[in-house]
Amino acid sequence: MKILKGDKGNIDFENPLELNEIQKERFINFLKEMFHHIEEREVKTPRINRIGSKTFSRAWDDEEYELLLQIDETNNSVSRKLGRSWMAVNMRRLDFVPRMMQYASKKGINIYNIDIKELVKNFLEEHKDEIFKRKERKKKIRKKEKEQREEIERLKDEIPKDEKLVGVPGFSITSEKINEKKKRLEELKNKLGK
Repeated sequence: MKILKGDKGNIDFENPLELNEIQKERFINFLKEMFHHIEEREVKTPRINRIGSKTFSRAWDDEEYELLLQIDETNNSVSRKLGRSWMAVNMRRLDFVPRMMQYASKKGINIYNIDIKELVKNFLEEHKDEIFKRKERKKKIRKKEKEQREEIERLKDEIPKDEKLVGVPGFSITSEKINEKKKRLEELKNKLGK
């Protein structure tokens, strides 16, 4: 059996596991000892993309948010339990915990005397539109950055070719047009920090 570990610390299996019900229960219990959040999914066809092969982050669910609010847990501990990077946990805590505290304060809720699971569920339900809009904004930003990176590569390829055609009869390429492309290339590089 080959166990695949993705760049985010997630594990997956190269081939499906064939387990009877007892073996499956033992295996899941073993994983629960190692990680806080274990998710079992029913799939009809094997996945082509394995965990860790994606360059974007996966969504956080209620149970993961609950663990972020455990103040006695360090980022390293939470990271191990969730199978997420330390940086992902740190960044999510820096964003989520203050918003959750503010939410509880507005509602007059003492977070030390309430079921955290219910609090997280209510918060996420009330803020799902805001969360969706934030995801959409991030998606637009990533799309724009991708288009700009592609434009950089296109300009890097075009400029040397165009420079060879300046003054060649039948081509309308001028030094001014090339300078405009070079200026655009520099703008894009500066914007993306390349």
